[in-house]
Amino acid sequence: VSFTSPLPPPTPQPTPLPTTFSPTPKPMPVPYVNICTPPLPSSIEGDGSFTVLDHVELMQDSDDCNSMMDYCNGAISALVIAGSGEIVIAGFPAHSRPRTSESVGEKAGWRVGLVRIFAYSCEYNSYRKLSPDLSPLNPEAVGDLFGTSVVASRDGRVLAIGAKVDNHLDWARTEEDATLMPYVAVHRLVDDGVSQKWEQRGETITGQWQAPGKDSGEKGVAGIALNEDGSLIALFDKDDASKSCGNEGTNCRINVFQYSESGNEDEEDGSLRKTTNATRGWLMLGNSIPFPTWPEQWRSGTGGSWPLL
Repeated sequence: VSFTSPLPPPTPQPTPLPTTFSPTPKPMPVPYVNICTPPLPSSIEGDGSFTVLDHVELMQDSDDCNSMMDYCNGAISALVIAGSGEIVIAGFPAHSRPRTSESVGEKAGWRVGLVRIFAYSCEYNSYRKLSPDLSPLNPEAVGDLFGTSVVASRDGRVLAIGAKVDNHLDWARTEEDATLMPYVAVHRLVDDGVSQKWEQRGETITGQWQAPGKDSGEKGVAGIALNEDGSLIALFDKDDASKSCGNEGTNCRINVFQYSESGNEDEEDGSLRKTTNATRGWLMLGNSIPFPTWPEQWRSGTGGSWPLL
């Protein structure tokens, strides 16, 4: 009688440990949007009434929030409408994104912020997402709060986006980014008739871009303005973001920058000069405009008048 010895039972395999790394998926292609002006319904034209043109779903938690992150927030800090309603921009400064690779810090992507843009489509007669979302280019970014403020050119094709930067998160940043200051990044829509994408114009401009007022730093209101075609930007700057320009006496100013394709200083009339904050494209125009501080008499409670510039 012959027989076959049974095979030994398989050795139990250990359960794989869950990984904390969740790579950022490549953004899905965004269909081309033929941008046009929303039509005015003929039935209400001229009677002074309001009408709803379209509803836009700004964010879906299942798609936009990473369950591995400590924090994910879709609260809007900035909302801008450009032109005659062709483009709408929303800033989500507390939004978190997944880590881009295992080589970046554990907290990379936490509260970095996001800006989402919509354009009115002629084909669909509704607002459609315009190009992939904008967020900080630095894969190590932590707590940038990108989208704290957003301003747009008249047609909405140039955006200046302010990042307040949460300095309570310095411990989570790399040594290189530990002293990160608030910054502004300018993006321009590139449209070749087939595809659309946002490109950054020049380098980011760093500084304490906080609007006047004692609580402005906490509220994250940034003092940023663009001209009609997006070639000029005015930024409110102060020496200490934690202090107001008034009774605490910190120095404040307004700086105006002009975009140059070459990024070279204009030596012909001397009206433009290059600064350390604008080495590639953004040149400071003229001198800083001083913002008056409270007179000493007002700070001491003895009265006084407001100084003239």
